[in-house]
Amino acid sequence: MRGTGDPYAGVAGGHGTRARALALLGRHDEARRALGDLEDVFARLPEPTVADSGSHWGWSEHRLRFTQSHVHSLAGRLDKAAAAQDAALALYPPSSGIAPAQVQLHRAMCVIAAGDPGEGARHTIRTLQALPPHFRENALLRRSAALALGVVPERARTLPAVAEARELLALPPGQS
Repeated sequence: MRGTGDPYAGVAGGHGTRARALALLGRHDEARRALGDLEDVFARLPEPTVADSGSHWGWSEHRLRFTQSHVHSLAGRLDKAAAAQDAALALYPPSSGIAPAQVQLHRAMCVIAAGDPGEGARHTIRTLQALPPHFRENALLRRSAALALGVVPERARTLPAVAEARELLALPPGQS
């Protein structure tokens, strides 16, 4: 054990938040270590905590997979990101709205990072358009879409699909 603390939902949440924050800051080695700490704690969580996906007292597997998806996507670890995305999407019930859409936006980021900014932008558009209009105004969702479009290389920012995705988000051409 690496000193990761007792297996409580709050400890898992703290490690997950730390991993995502470090990944957003571009500190990917530290984010990977924080993700490892999260995975260690998650493996020791009691079953009732893992089974509780509807309250703040639980820390379910879909939260773990979402965090893995986000951290690996931001770091450009495309294979690990795709595996986490597939696992997360398989765990969400059909009634879930924002979180699965965010995972789809992580996927769009990976498609762009893999070298296909047009398809990544189209995936962003499809993801946003599939949501009810009031969900499209969610700040977390909009930030996920902006992060995905933020990895579009300079040379591809004028592609029609990229421009359309930015317009959908009301982002100026040079802003991500």
